Amino acid sequence: MVITRGVWNFDHKMLIVDVEAQGRSDRIKRKFQFRFEVRWLQSEGCKRVIDVVWTGAVDGDAHVRPWKKIQACRIGLIQWNQDEFEQPRQEVKTVR
Repeated sequence: MVITRGVWNFDHKMLIVDVEAQGRSDRIKRKFQFRFEVRWLQSEGCKRVIDVVWTGAVDGDAHVRPWKKIQACRIGLIQWNQDEFEQPRQEVKTVR
């Protein structure tokens, strides 16, 4: 939840961000920020991961389901990226 408060003597507003809102206090902290990589678009595996996740059934209210699918896509793409790109890269380093 984000709340803005007006300040009379300044030309900007104070911004209050409640990170505990909507039951997200138990969220696991990630070591890195997920970023979709353009190079993934060249691989059919990326499309398969997204298709499988997006067409799958997800529990929850209508406004929650897209969020859960986006999270599942993130997890699926991270795992796929490790299998597709990171694992071969590590094997090459080991051979060298």
